[in-house]
Amino acid sequence: MHLTDNAIRDMVRFLWDSMNSIVSFLPKVIKYLSDNSSLLTLIVIIIAVCTLREMARQRRESYKPRLMFQNKNFFLQKNPNGTPCFLKESPDPAQDLSRFSLELKNIGLGSAHDIVVKWNYDQKRMVRRLKEYAEKTKLVRENHKNHFEFMFSQDSQEGFGFFIRKCEEERTMMAFVGSNDTVSIRFPDTLHSYITMVPYLELVAQGRPRRVEVESEEIGVVFEFVDIGGKKQLQRLKMVIKAYSSEEDHDKNYGYGSISFSTR
Repeated sequence: MHLTDNAIRDMVRFLWDSMNSIVSFLPKVIKYLSDNSSLLTLIVIIIAVCTLREMARQRRESYKPRLMFQNKNFFLQKNPNGTPCFLKESPDPAQDLSRFSLELKNIGLGSAHDIVVKWNYDQKRMVRRLKEYAEKTKLVRENHKNHFEFMFSQDSQEGFGFFIRKCEEERTMMAFVGSNDTVSIRFPDTLHSYITMVPYLELVAQGRPRRVEVESEEIGVVFEFVDIGGKKQLQRLKMVIKAYSSEEDHDKNYGYGSISFSTR
């Protein structure tokens, strides 16, 4: 758009008149407040109170606990009888079904007490997905009350059992985590079983190609705790699990992946 000379002159004149109006108005405001000292005092008190409240709020915020899980990589391995159930931190061969854990760190300045860690996952979707794998691979059998078995072969009569439990049954509780402290949290059994089973079953369902990327899982994490002032706090994280499966290597590894966390 091209402005004419007249339009530019009109705009400059408008801005100049506006500035003159503001300049001429300011002395009147100052004189009015000076003549009404009580009003001026009230305004000063209000500003001081607002400033102090903001400083107090910032101080409280700075001393709040701040809980965060550290990101982690993982590897998947079969156990000696061929069941895909080992979730581990290293590609080195595992000898037993050791518990996979996450590192929880308090990066805030205040301590957290009476901590409850809640895991929000879609149990119904997980059960439905395993039922689909049961049809496709014949390596999973559903029993009752969300109990499944991984069958050692399609002709087996028994297998490795695991549960897909409700979220409420997988809560973790702790008494205390101080500022800058790091504690290990046991990975929920339901997620452990699901993460180890699904990549292998997906590999079988696709005819055992060289590499399979499994659909990412998004899981909510909720921290409920009490701060040092006795006030209940609530924090949320999003956990994203990415997994890949492939042909079994010489260490019986059949997959790998990552677990990452972010604030909502």
